[in-house]
Amino acid sequence: MQNMNDPRLDALDLGSLRLLGLLLETLSVTRSAERLGVSQPTASRGLARLRAALGDELLVRARGGYALTPRAERLRPLVADASAALERVFAPARFDPGTSAVRFRVAANDHGALTVLAPALARLGHRAPFARLDVVPVEPDALRQLEHGALDLGLWADDHLPADFYSRRLLVEGYAALVCAGHPLLCAPPEARIEELARFSQVVPMVLGPAGWVEDDALSRLGVPEAPVAVRTPNQATAPWMLPGSDRVLVLPRRLAALFAERVPDLCVVPLDEATATVELRLVWHARCHADPAHILLRGVLREGVGLG
Repeated sequence: MQNMNDPRLDALDLGSLRLLGLLLETLSVTRSAERLGVSQPTASRGLARLRAALGDELLVRARGGYALTPRAERLRPLVADASAALERVFAPARFDPGTSAVRFRVAANDHGALTVLAPALARLGHRAPFARLDVVPVEPDALRQLEHGALDLGLWADDHLPADFYSRRLLVEGYAALVCAGHPLLCAPPEARIEELARFSQVVPMVLGPAGWVEDDALSRLGVPEAPVAVRTPNQATAPWMLPGSDRVLVLPRRLAALFAERVPDLCVVPLDEATATVELRLVWHARCHADPAHILLRGVLREGVGLG
């Protein structure tokens, strides 16, 4: 059996396969040359290379023209299959969002999942009704997962990326404090709210990101590193449920705080000065899927969901 390291194949190319297919069909060097748009001497030299590579005459003179050797007859279905396979290999990439059951794996923390991915599901379902979205935690090896195909997209704030990665900023927003109704922070003047934060025990979410599990840095970014911590919880989604019945405070990105205030009874949002600190979310992906049509659709849907179009 020949293999791709066979030196006899070095003299052949895709044009040789096309010529072989035509020779097997027309039994004529002249007609094969015409169909290929080459001269007859060029086709004759191609036939000589095919004979050498295959170790067979392929075409032999017969009364009234040429005839195929038994080996050539056996090659007919194989060459037809190989030609069809090559056409599929080099066919333009096609993606039909209306029928494709494409699966997307996106790494996101609660901020990204709840404020970007969840609102985009209806739009994604309209564009690609059979698509599947798997949301997974942002793990320490997320960049490697993006690079090797275990992930399609990342959604986080870090903009320091290695070569061959792309990113697109989706949103930038300020912080807000979540507190129970009647909390003293609600009465503080806007300019004093950040300073007042340090008076109250905090609920601090832990965030899993490229660097591993770390405390959410919202307080330190706002300049309140010494606030007492009452509760640490493994994600942002569970943190609001640690507030009812207390004067504890939870600092979150503003959109996320508003979302929880709508769903958890008796919670109120206290906006904080956006000039002090903001948080952003970026889409992150690797060059391997930058031009993939399905990937482009998903990135577009997520951009539209936050008003970027």
